[in-house]
Amino acid sequence: MRLRTDGEKLSILLAEDDPATGILARLNLEKLGLDVRMATDGKEALALWRTGRHKAVLLDFNMPRMSGLDVARAIREDEGKEDIGHTMIILITAKPLDHLEEVQTRGVVDLMLPKPVDYSELYNRLEDLFPGRGAGHDSPSPKERSGDTVYEGEPLDLKELEENVGADGLGDILSIFLRQAEKYIGEIEEAFSRNDGLLTSQIAHKLKGSSAQFTAKGMVAPAEYLQRNCAQGDLDDEAASKLEILKREMDKIKSYVKEIPELQAGR
Repeated sequence: MRLRTDGEKLSILLAEDDPATGILARLNLEKLGLDVRMATDGKEALALWRTGRHKAVLLDFNMPRMSGLDVARAIREDEGKEDIGHTMIILITAKPLDHLEEVQTRGVVDLMLPKPVDYSELYNRLEDLFPGRGAGHDSPSPKERSGDTVYEGEPLDLKELEENVGADGLGDILSIFLRQAEKYIGEIEEAFSRNDGLLTSQIAHKLKGSSAQFTAKGMVAPAEYLQRNCAQGDLDDEAASKLEILKREMDKIKSYVKEIPELQAGR
């Protein structure tokens, strides 16, 4: 499968502040035949768009320094001032938007996608928005999403990970995810110690998105609980139990990775 404009690869700007999720997203986009340029926060994304004039922009809704929605607004403002074509803007979010946010995206964003991103859906949408650009190959098969139920399977879905990333370099990418996930859990513990529910919710939001992309399905539901229920400062016993589940799941994943030579960094 290859998406092209005027005989060249479709250029897309990817803005994602989570390092592991960004690497995984880039690999999947390159598999679709896209020319990918990376940004790690909103302001960097806007600056790169202004120099590169990419055909499409993939923005995480929640980013440091400038949100994905604010970047989208700035792009549309620039387009209105200058004689340049329309950039396709895709906004990715790990949480449902409230009514105000939905209203604010209208006329600004071309497409909204939930996390974890279904890249088969993204490919099909890109083909719809850039008709005739594909090379006649089948799009990737859709993957089943993990839900909010308690997950009792393996700590990681290796088959899905290898489909997303490929066997080569999987250990290196996983090591980045593990470091980042441990960092998030440590930050959640610190936020708990300061009784900071809002910060807990914000970090849990990032952990949920990254865990879903890396098939750490046992971490998704407890992270989502903390995201949903702690924003108003509700750090009760139930929230504390979800944090303990996250820590146990993290230990399970680390032990699981150690037992499989192919998952070691540098392999």
